[in-house]
Amino acid sequence: MAASRRHPGVLWVHNDGSDERLFALNTNGQVVAAFKLQDKVADLEDIAIGPGPDPGVPYLYLGDIGDNETTRRSIRVYRFPEPELTPSISAKRVEPIARFETIKLRYPDGAHDAETLMVDPLSGEILIVTKEKRKARVYVAAENRLADKADIGLTLMNEVAFAEASAGDISPDGREIILRRENAAVVWSREPGETVAVALARRPKPARIIGPPREPNGESVAWSPDGKGYYTLSEGARQAIYFFSP
Repeated sequence: MAASRRHPGVLWVHNDGSDERLFALNTNGQVVAAFKLQDKVADLEDIAIGPGPDPGVPYLYLGDIGDNETTRRSIRVYRFPEPELTPSISAKRVEPIARFETIKLRYPDGAHDAETLMVDPLSGEILIVTKEKRKARVYVAAENRLADKADIGLTLMNEVAFAEASAGDISPDGREIILRRENAAVVWSREPGETVAVALARRPKPARIIGPPREPNGESVAWSPDGKGYYTLSEGARQAIYFFSP
């Protein structure tokens, strides 16, 4: 899940797996619009929003990064400007996303399963956080290497003591970094001038989520555009959207 920067009160979400559709929801849960990426995906797991090639334009980053069997030689991130939501667009018709960049990423140490994609709003770096039993590995792709059809070797940035990471986000001002799993979440504060790596080296603080059973499979979190709180949402039909103010 990612909170729109162009459309107040809109959240961008997608289904888990091989569904190429992207949905715009109001924060009350109403579907506003549906789009479809014009490419075949393996396992979409997360979406982020951040800077891109055109200054001042918010870009969506759609992460085809899941790998339950840890067999993929590379993963992919799709980047495109945040779509328009015009009066002519209806949730009853799926609009194509035909223009996008495809960025191929490779781990330096073999395949990993991952469900967390983040974009640093300050540096423009892509961060991938792996889903593992006892910890998470944080890999980074530098902004100056991101381009259409790029083939980028990821660099290991940090290891953090957070198991089964299923979603994460960085606040719009870059000052707060949140990771969650189904039943817990943590947040790191980042001081001015610090890199994400320095911030993640500190011990995080617990963050509030709902968790099971009311949130049975929580695999999303997104900071609000003003950075004053974050939204969460579970997989499944007719799930509630929750908002927390730290």
